[in-house]
Amino acid sequence: EATRPSTKLNIKILYCSKVVMASTPDITARPTPCLQKGVELYPYQTKVIEWMKARGKANPIYNRGISGGMVCLKMGLGKTFAALEHSLRSQSVKKELCPTLIVASKTVLYEWKNQGIEKFYQNIKALYFHKDFLGDYINHITAAEILEYNIVITTYDQCLSASRKHDAHKLVCEYGQEGIHKDKVIAIHVRKKPPYKPAVKGPVNLYQIPWNRIFLDESPRIANPKTYTFKAVMALYGQHKWCLTGTVFRNCDNDIWSQLRFCGYNTITTARLWRRWYFKDQNLQQYMYVSNYTEAKVTMPEKIEHIHYVDMDPDQKLTYQALLVETQDLYERMLMKFISYASVLAMFTRLRQVCISPYLIVAKSKNGIIQEGIDKALIQTKVDKWIADSEGSAGIDSPKIKKIIEIIQSVPKGEKIVIFSMFVKCLELVEKAIQTDLSNVSYEFLDGRCTGQERVDILTNFKEDPDVTVLLVHYKVGGEGINLPEGNHVLCIEPWWSPAVHNQGIARCWRRGQKKPVHVYWVITRKTIEQPILKMCANKDQLADFYLYGEEYNPQPTGLTKYEMQKLLGIAATM
Repeated sequence: EATRPSTKLNIKILYCSKVVMASTPDITARPTPCLQKGVELYPYQTKVIEWMKARGKANPIYNRGISGGMVCLKMGLGKTFAALEHSLRSQSVKKELCPTLIVASKTVLYEWKNQGIEKFYQNIKALYFHKDFLGDYINHITAAEILEYNIVITTYDQCLSASRKHDAHKLVCEYGQEGIHKDKVIAIHVRKKPPYKPAVKGPVNLYQIPWNRIFLDESPRIANPKTYTFKAVMALYGQHKWCLTGTVFRNCDNDIWSQLRFCGYNTITTARLWRRWYFKDQNLQQYMYVSNYTEAKVTMPEKIEHIHYVDMDPDQKLTYQALLVETQDLYERMLMKFISYASVLAMFTRLRQVCISPYLIVAKSKNGIIQEGIDKALIQTKVDKWIADSEGSAGIDSPKIKKIIEIIQSVPKGEKIVIFSMFVKCLELVEKAIQTDLSNVSYEFLDGRCTGQERVDILTNFKEDPDVTVLLVHYKVGGEGINLPEGNHVLCIEPWWSPAVHNQGIARCWRRGQKKPVHVYWVITRKTIEQPILKMCANKDQLADFYLYGEEYNPQPTGLTKYEMQKLLGIAATM
């Protein structure tokens, strides 16, 4: 049961354009944090903090509206520590009335607690603004109580829930008034000031408090400006706004725009008007602090990549080809505007699942168009009984799953492997294969169904128990923000559309503090869509280097546009 946070204040907060408080809180009630004994900043972290300090003094009027910026440090270089130290130093010097808000994923929230605040600081007052910590009291906490803390950490999902419940996103969304744009979001503005009304109780306080600064951890989470998550964080008010990430770029040029927009960028105010060359023309590099391992003078362990190619067996190939034909048919129907882009994209996902194990497409799709295409393909190939057997060659005995088992067996005694996939059902198949073929191997399984404390226990068990040698992880839960140097083998079951997803996953093990060489395994199914997806990822890596390091870039398709869909289908059909 959560303990009710202590409160010594009983004040009412009123808001106006300059955020005047009806009664000034006694911030001397806050403790003065200090570093734990023996904790020191690395020289490159000191440079980051000095840059952040200078950016904090800059007038946004003369900086395209930006008050803050983007801290782009490679994974493991200590973005968490730098952000905390900058915040606490500023609070100490300026005697700030409002705390710092940090937004992270649920899994990473625990990392901020265990590997950030408690590891580096003593005498710090941090509020973990989540039901896992506050219980039902999260619905009763007041702004007055929140203001007692140095740091407040919450999750993207918590912001999203509060925004939807209280319509906070409508404070920044501009809606069309007529024609085809009527009642549709046509622009999302930067939050200028909190609404003029007293603070209320509960999660809505995320949108009522004028935070001194806001940090978005792993900020590419808001890369797509069409998502509710982007709207929810844009509705947060902060005097200074920061993005923290090791992989600033995921899919397309708009990724950069979305994160700069959160920081206050106001020159190009809609994503559709953003162009790649604006980044250099407007000198936007000055709002990003970029550092890699070489610049930070950090010696990284050796990273060895292994690419294993597997061939489909006859029934799998038959299923894949039949599904490919159905996907091509859906693509043609999309061009004629009979079906949506999303339906074709969903069928692409089914193609990719067949590359792993055809059994993965057995589960019924909620999309009737997709299910119709799958059923048609299965009827034509007469493999409906074969594909339903999870223990046969459509399931745990598929070529890719068998290769994964071989790789697990090859891991030397005393070493551990982390296995990533974007498909929970795929991880469950690997789990079943381990139980069947490697009954002596102990493993852990981490996905979105695990509660906060369960996630902590699973990660702790993998790290500390020498008998647990395998960790099965869903990318969205364990692919970023956690430290797993205990594992020095990483296996990516399938290529994803964005190389940032792979890079983040690999960086859980290949990071500062790793003492062993790290082996990265790719298992690719030949003559399938997986091969051109890898090429698309290489193009995206080049585009990321263009933004981060100013390297030359020969424009190549990076997003899954209608044209790129056609190209992928054509490549896949002729291999």
